[in-house]
Amino acid sequence: MEKYIKLEEEFEGERIDRVFTTDIVSIGLFTMNIVEQLKGDTDNPSFGVGIGGSILGDPIIHDDTLYFGCCDKNLYAVSLAGEERWKFPTNGPVGSMNVHDGRVYFGSYDGVFYCVDLDGKLIWKYIVDDKIISQPIFYKERIIVVARDGFVRALDIQGNLIWKFKTNGAISADPCVYNDVIYVGSQDWSLYALDMNGKLLWKFPTKGGTVGSYADESGVYFGSFDKNFYCVDHDGNKKWSFKAKEKIIRKPTIHDDVIYFVSLDNNLYAVRKDGSLKWRFPTSSSIFAGPCFDEKNVYLGSTDNNLYCIDEKSGKEKWRFACNGPIVANLVIKDGVIFAGGWDCKMYAINTKGELVWTFPTSLSYVAPVDFSSKEEKAKTFQVVWQDDAREEEKYKSKKEDVVELDGYGNLSVYTTKSEYTGGKKRYV
Repeated sequence: MEKYIKLEEEFEGERIDRVFTTDIVSIGLFTMNIVEQLKGDTDNPSFGVGIGGSILGDPIIHDDTLYFGCCDKNLYAVSLAGEERWKFPTNGPVGSMNVHDGRVYFGSYDGVFYCVDLDGKLIWKYIVDDKIISQPIFYKERIIVVARDGFVRALDIQGNLIWKFKTNGAISADPCVYNDVIYVGSQDWSLYALDMNGKLLWKFPTKGGTVGSYADESGVYFGSFDKNFYCVDHDGNKKWSFKAKEKIIRKPTIHDDVIYFVSLDNNLYAVRKDGSLKWRFPTSSSIFAGPCFDEKNVYLGSTDNNLYCIDEKSGKEKWRFACNGPIVANLVIKDGVIFAGGWDCKMYAINTKGELVWTFPTSLSYVAPVDFSSKEEKAKTFQVVWQDDAREEEKYKSKKEDVVELDGYGNLSVYTTKSEYTGGKKRYV
C-alpha cells in the first residue's frame, strides 16, 4: 500500500496539488500536531476537515445495521458482519446521524440536512446553507437540528421548519432534550435552555465554548473549553463544577448513574453525580471519542491509536487493541462487538476479548486534512424566527431558508475550514 497519495484538484478555478498520507507514523504526527495546537490555543480553537476517508460522524446501530458518516462525503450503512449495504453521497463530509421511525436523518458539510429511508433512498432534504455535523434529536414529532450558523432549528417529520432560534455563536455540540426543554451548548460560551416553542428560558455562562450536554432529573451536565465540567439545575443555577487539566470538547456519557467525560488532558473521567471523582483513566494522547459499555467494562478509543478495555469498578486497564490510526468518533457496542471509526479510513469491529473481527475500508484511503485557526468572534444577538412556507421539487422535498449572513465567524470546535475540497474535478496520479 502506498504511504502517500498525490491528488491534483481544481478548486475555485485554480489547480492545486495536495499530498495525503496513509502511513501510520505520519498519521500519528499529524494528529499530535493538531492536538498540540488545540491545547496551546488560549481562545476557542477552530478547526475543520476536508475530504478523505477518515470517519468523522459518531456511529449508531439500528437493528442489524451500523450507520456512520465519513469525510469521503458518504453516509454508510454496513451490516454487523462488515458488508456494505449502501452508501448515500452528499457534497461534503458527513457527521452524526439518528434513526427514527424507519428513517435516517443526518447533516453534512454541504449545508444540507437529509432524510433517507432504510434502503438509502432520499425522502426529503432541508437546506441550511451552513455546515451541519451534530446529531439531530427527536422529541414529540419534532427534529431538533443545529448548525455552525448558530441556529437551533425545529423541523417537523416532513422537513418543514417550525421555528429557529439564534445563539450568539456557532454550534458544534449535540443538542439534548429533557422534560420539554432543549439544551444546547454554543461557542458563545453559553449553555442555552429553550422551551419547545423555541423561546429562551435561561442561559448559563462559562469561560469557553460549551459542548454537548446530558440532562436528567438530577440536573444538566456538560463540559467546556474552559476546562471545567459543570452540573446546573433545571433553572440554570450552578450546582458544582469539576476541573480538568485541559479543554473538554465532547458531550458526556452516562452509565449506571456515573458520568463519563473525556478531555484533551489524555484522561477519561468517571465522576459521580455529586461531583466527586470515582476514577480517571489516562491514555498516551488526547481523547475525542466517547466510551461505550457492557455489564462490567468501559471501552475507550484514543488518539494514541488504541482501543482500551477498562474495568468499570476500578478504572484499571484490562487490555488494549492497537489500531492503525486515531479513534475520534464515539464507540458503540452490540452482541459483544465494539465498533470504532478510525481516522485511518477504516471501521473496526473488535470483540470484547480484544480480538479483531473485521475492518471495513471507506472509499478513500488517505486521511482527511484538518485546517486549524483561531480568531475572535464578534457578538451577535439572538432571535426566534417563525417560518411555515416550504417548496417541493419534482423528485423530493427541498426546504431552503433565507441566507443568514454571519460576520466574524470563527470560534468552532469542528467546523471552520479554509478549504473544503468539495467543488472541483479530481484525478488521481
